[in-house]
Amino acid sequence: MDVKNLETYAIIGFDGSAIRGLKVHPDGEHIVYPMGNKVCIQEWKTKKMYFLSGHSNSVSTVAISPKGTFVGSGQINHIGFKAAAKLWDFKKKTLLGSHELHKVRVEALAFSSDERYMISLGGRDCGCVVLWDCFAGAATGTAAAAKQTAGDAMTLATLNCRVNAFVTGGDSNLRVWNIRAESKNLDVVDVSIGKLRRTVRCIAISSDDAYGYAGTTGMSGVFATAGAGDVRVWCLETCQELLRIVVPNFTCSAVLFSGDGKSIVTGWNDGNIRAFTPLTGRLIYCIFNTHNKGTSALDMTTDGRTLISGGCEGQVRVWDIKPECQSLKKVLKEHKSPVSAIQVSPNDTEAVSAGTDGSAIIWDLISLSRRQVMYANTLFMCICFEPQGSQLLTGGTDRRVAYWETGSGNLARELEASKAGAINGLHITQNGELFVTGGNDQTVKLWKYQEGIYTHMGLGHAGAVTCCRFSPDARHIVSSCAAGSVIVWRVPEQYLPKSQPPTGRKNVAETPKTLQEELKLPLSEKPTQKAAGDRPVNRVPAAPSKVEKIEAMDTTRSSVHSCCPCDAAKKNTPKANTPKSTQGVKCCRPPAGDNLPTRTTSKDFVSSGGGDKK
Repeated sequence: MDVKNLETYAIIGFDGSAIRGLKVHPDGEHIVYPMGNKVCIQEWKTKKMYFLSGHSNSVSTVAISPKGTFVGSGQINHIGFKAAAKLWDFKKKTLLGSHELHKVRVEALAFSSDERYMISLGGRDCGCVVLWDCFAGAATGTAAAAKQTAGDAMTLATLNCRVNAFVTGGDSNLRVWNIRAESKNLDVVDVSIGKLRRTVRCIAISSDDAYGYAGTTGMSGVFATAGAGDVRVWCLETCQELLRIVVPNFTCSAVLFSGDGKSIVTGWNDGNIRAFTPLTGRLIYCIFNTHNKGTSALDMTTDGRTLISGGCEGQVRVWDIKPECQSLKKVLKEHKSPVSAIQVSPNDTEAVSAGTDGSAIIWDLISLSRRQVMYANTLFMCICFEPQGSQLLTGGTDRRVAYWETGSGNLARELEASKAGAINGLHITQNGELFVTGGNDQTVKLWKYQEGIYTHMGLGHAGAVTCCRFSPDARHIVSSCAAGSVIVWRVPEQYLPKSQPPTGRKNVAETPKTLQEELKLPLSEKPTQKAAGDRPVNRVPAAPSKVEKIEAMDTTRSSVHSCCPCDAAKKNTPKANTPKSTQGVKCCRPPAGDNLPTRTTSKDFVSSGGGDKK
């Protein structure tokens, strides 16, 4: 008996899990996107679909050549296995070539403007760039995508006019590459981003290659506060409440945003650590019984994989954060009293904890051991790394701000920051020029880091200042006090970062002699030639894999929390902009507000140029 095929009526398979996975073909009649381990080519008008089969696991990224001749695709694989990148003929729907030079995951793909090269970028476990010659059908070059001292590369983009150049970006790195056609080697130039610490997630190049724009994850439009029974997310521009997450009968003692902005991590006096989505307030995971006397301090590495917590019993615990489980890596027992503050160093290799026993300890996050300890005749209440990581500041009940050398642990300087009470909060700008303090004297002071003098004072709090923070763009200061009020301060204009207008464009007819002259970059180094057991923790089911964006918040929805069923639809919703803490209220949201812009660009890093480097 012959078995016949069923006629397909419709296929619904686009899940949006691949970043920038939906592509429009240059002919304007087809779209291309991944569907499981296949690549789907769909004719838009007739909805007819064609499938490109050959991958052994889920497709992670797709790309279309500028003229639409080729389609590229990369996949995910299991840890320890190689991930394939494949080249397809768009018209014939056939495989032209493939390579398995990446490990675990292909992060991004792009084609050169002349369609000669397909460039693939490996994921975290690979970290290399592979150059594939589409005409020769072979790999011609490979190189490390980022320095060992920098973070991972996450995205890439090719230039439009210069056929042999492309740009990669990622965690605190941005690089411009040049392909030497004669030797098939890669020259690379690191873009100097100074003290800017952002993660580049997307790159766009202008049509004439004069400018490049890097979209980052940093955002200065929202901030979060926490207190008795709830966590609130606020809009900085309108000063309206965007989200309220309620956990009745408990007090939140620490709150922070993860580095990728996908979660709000909080510590509570019941000893649990809870992470919520920033859009709906849904519980992502909960680490139970992290500290037997309550969690008092939190911080997280930039990649979001390591969480450091401090407790009222004096222990510092290091956690390995994964989507499927959160496991304990190490318990560090040095403090004899509650841990009041924790901060991770700028390079994510160290963390410092301050305790009310008068000790501040620097921990090595690689070996998970004590590296340095500092003592003072005070109860430390706050601590903060200088952006370069060479010094740190502490504040406490002795009313002084102390400068410490992280290498030797020696006291370098002391400033009398208050005459009336303890210093409870301090924070340093990303450029290291200013820092802000707040304390029991109910004042907020703005200081110059090098001079050690305060130039401005903020009066307005009706209680002891408990915390103060700079916005990432260093244009605002947010402070909170024990009376329940939150005040947003403007940083004086003379201290605002100066924006540099774009300079005049260079004549395209001029042909520079070197790659540096051709790209007009502030170089950090000369171009170099490149050659080729967890213990699961009880938790609730994970939230959906959709990436929630803060700027797209629906402010009419209530927050959802497993500990707090929301009956707000049956009751009157309280006002959202009240500054006082309202313990025991139901989940609520304010009236719809303005969406927050999150677009941000780096300074110009590409200038137009002539021919290839010889």
